[in-house]
Amino acid sequence: GPAFTEPLWQWLSERGGDGCVEGKSVGGLRGLAVKKAVKKGEVILQVPLRCTLGDGCKRGDSGDETPVAAGPGWAKKLPWNVQLALGVLERRKDPEWSAFLDSWPAAPALPKDLEEEELEEAQDEDLEVKAGGTCFWLEDRYEDAREAYEAAESDSFPWSEEDFRWALAHVWSRCLRLD
Repeated sequence: GPAFTEPLWQWLSERGGDGCVEGKSVGGLRGLAVKKAVKKGEVILQVPLRCTLGDGCKRGDSGDETPVAAGPGWAKKLPWNVQLALGVLERRKDPEWSAFLDSWPAAPALPKDLEEEELEEAQDEDLEVKAGGTCFWLEDRYEDAREAYEAAESDSFPWSEEDFRWALAHVWSRCLRLD
């Protein structure tokens, strides 16, 4: 479906978002298209930082306009992308974030998900090696997250490895690093 469904647009608008874009899906690819002619430098989509998930880094004192710290406190020693994935999983239970998370597709395809023959077609040996290594990295980070949670919460980790992979794949496909 389109990237900007009516519920998502309403969710964003209620939180101060604005723009002149609409969701489009062309050839199986989702994206945004402007709905009117725009001038160079004109803002086409405004997303308040409070409608974003951040890795918990401090970005100055901007009052209410800071990203929602995604990662739970017990995850602060884990890599930034793991913190964001865990924040996504936590927000799946929060109705405040449902319109946003419901707009995501089932699962983005990443190089780690390709078959060996498909990776060979890329004719990039480095890509093949990285895709294979990512699977092991994911398993290790899942165990790190599970251990950190159980040490802090004295309870069983509430997410499956499949949930963790889903969340991390979405973080990887939707991340924007601001330095």
